[in-house]
Amino acid sequence: MSVSSASRRVISELNSLLERQVIIRLKNGKVLKGTLYGFDERMNVLLKGANEEGGSSYPVMLIMAESIESIASIESPMFNPEEFARVVVSRLNIRDADVKAYPEAGVLVVLNSIRVSEKGVEGSGPLAHKIYGLFTEYMESKKKETSQLKV
Repeated sequence: MSVSSASRRVISELNSLLERQVIIRLKNGKVLKGTLYGFDERMNVLLKGANEEGGSSYPVMLIMAESIESIASIESPMFNPEEFARVVVSRLNIRDADVKAYPEAGVLVVLNSIRVSEKGVEGSGPLAHKIYGLFTEYMESKKKETSQLKV
């Protein structure tokens, strides 16, 4: 694997963590918890609702890359584009070739015109409406699975 390919994977993983709860361990031993709000090419990180373990809280915190030891995800995405692609193909009788999953981006594209992500369905027309119905049903079942795992 090339260095640029590995770098793209890191960026892709960080993108998938945007707007999710993370734990950031700093080199000085401090531990921060908050919502990953942004990052740049140097891996400087913007954390919203940052809480220091056993201490202070901050509405927004910019953490410089050189002070970060690790970033860990607290929550994982409920939407799995590959899994939802199988639902779309089987329930709507759409050809596999017309449904493309991009797991690294958390996106599913149907017929090059309808985009589905954890945030919802983008597109219009009768097919988009059907996909939205499936998406709603799919996300409700994922929420039930998650809540049953916590109990």
